[in-house]
Amino acid sequence: MKIEMADNGISFSKECVTTVYCKHFEIGRQWGDFLVEENSFMEIKAVINLEKVNLAQAINYLEACELTADLLINLGVKSLIFKLLNNKKFN
Repeated sequence: MKIEMADNGISFSKECVTTVYCKHFEIGRQWGDFLVEENSFMEIKAVINLEKVNLAQAINYLEACELTADLLINLGVKSLIFKLLNNKKFN
């Protein structure tokens, strides 16, 4: 992922830390696999199935970190599975 993003001119931070907010007050920090273009998470999983809990966690990250999108990628199966989640606040 790192090589592909760099080759395509996409700015990113690996294993990033993002500030978590509640009503615009900083309340903590959240770690993600990649912070892309300073406004989106990319999370890599290696599980048999993406469960509702994985999706709920990603949505919570989006809202708490005030990010626009989360690309959830599952590499734990024969073919790549991904979900693009958008923060409704920015739609």
